[in-house]
Amino acid sequence: KNEGESRCNRNNKQITDAGARALAASCFFLIEIQLSNTQVTDVGVKGLARSCSNLTRVNLNDCTQVTDTGVQALSRCEHLEKIELRNTQVTDTGVQKLADRCNKLKHIDLNGTRVTRYAMQYMRRALPRLTFERPELSDFERASAGQSDPAALSTSSRAWLFISAEALYTPVVNVAVARL
Repeated sequence: KNEGESRCNRNNKQITDAGARALAASCFFLIEIQLSNTQVTDVGVKGLARSCSNLTRVNLNDCTQVTDTGVQALSRCEHLEKIELRNTQVTDTGVQKLADRCNKLKHIDLNGTRVTRYAMQYMRRALPRLTFERPELSDFERASAGQSDPAALSTSSRAWLFISAEALYTPVVNVAVARL
């Protein structure tokens, strides 16, 4: 395996679906791809998933045209350990498919997505070692709850929370606040 062919960083480049497909066709041994802030859509992601089944790390942060279709295609990559989906159009459907098929997945970035805590709980049950990176309450969940104040949304988008198994399953009990 050639080290030059195993990792590829194209963050912030003018990569399109055609470029992603060409890259996939020429780099069969690719295990890590970074395509954040590119013009790649589901079409390019599907090409990568089809040709590069050994992918372990995928960064699609800020690829705003990537949806559940692309993520479902990546679920074919059974060695996937880390996927970054910040500011994509991914929802519960896409990440649940990852949980069903990618049993080696250890970390996922869902900041700025439409993924709810229910899908995260589903993923946690399927993948107990999985860690999440996302705001305490997604903009989608906040808007669904009728809290769509733009100032509140921008503040919540910057407040990241690493969520562990305890955070998802530990019930909140009476917490007394002492006044000094």
